[in-house]
Formats: sequence, structure tokens, C-alpha cells
Amino acid sequence: MMAKDEVEFDYEGLVRSRIAEYGFMVQKVAGMGSDERWPQFAYTVGLTAMGHPEILCHGLPLDSAQSFLIEIGDRVRNGSVFSGGMTTRELTRDGLPLTFIEASDTSDLVVGAMIYGSVRALQLVWPDPQGRFPWEPGCIMNHDQQPLRGRTTWPRPPE
Repeated sequence: MMAKDEVEFDYEGLVRSRIAEYGFMVQKVAGMGSDERWPQFAYTVGLTAMGHPEILCHGLPLDSAQSFLIEIGDRVRNGSVFSGGMTTRELTRDGLPLTFIEASDTSDLVVGAMIYGSVRALQLVWPDPQGRFPWEPGCIMNHDQQPLRGRTTWPRPPE
């Protein structure tokens, strides 16, 4: 039983209303702990209903991740399809490549699971300042900064 001054919050209802209004939403998750072993991340919720995997982004500032995810979600809503192994330079102002990998671990997409039961997802992977991806030799990015939720099968994403 709730105390008199407590307010019940229907987060699932809020998510469903945003998906109904916009087609999808972005769920941001703040990092946990001061040791950065749990970096912040963001992901879409709603692309599943469009027959498309959700998109997950780890380690970027949350506002930057949200901007990328809104752009991708808008493109999916307008008919674009993103897939594992795909690389694009169209999403960045400076032409840095971004690539997608199939996420085999979607356990962090809690809100997506709340809405759809289970979800498929792609992880948007970004390079270090020299344009090297986490799986490439010489990448200066710490693994904990952008944990990969899937496997890569190439030494360098196709251009």
C-alpha cells in the first residue's frame, strides 16, 4: 500500500505513449560507479514494432548518443534499414565512420524487454579519434569505455 503522499508513476504507459506519438523513443541509462566499469549508454525503444532491430550505443555522452539514435530512428521510420556489418559516414559531420554490429547481449535493454518481451538489437560502434574501432590494433579506447555487446568478424569494417 502506498503512503498518502506517494505518487504512482506508470513508466510503461509513458513509454507506450511516446512510441505511439513519435514511433520510437530513446532510453538513456546513466553509468554506475566511479570506476567506469559500467559506462553510460542509450538505446531506442520502438524500432521493433517497425520490424527493425533496436539500436544501442555505449560510452558516448548521453546527449550525443541520443542525437545519433534519434537520427537513426527517424531514418528507420522513413524506410532506411541498418544491419550488422554496415558502416556509414552519413551520421557524422566530420565523416568519421560509424559501424553496426549485431548485439548478442541485449540484457541491458530492459525497457525494450518490458514493452516487447524480447528484442533484437544492433550496437552502434564509434571509433577513437584516429578513426580506429575497438577491435583494431592501435585503438586507444579503453574496452570499458565502449563494451561490445556482439562479435565482429572483420579486422576493419568495410568502407
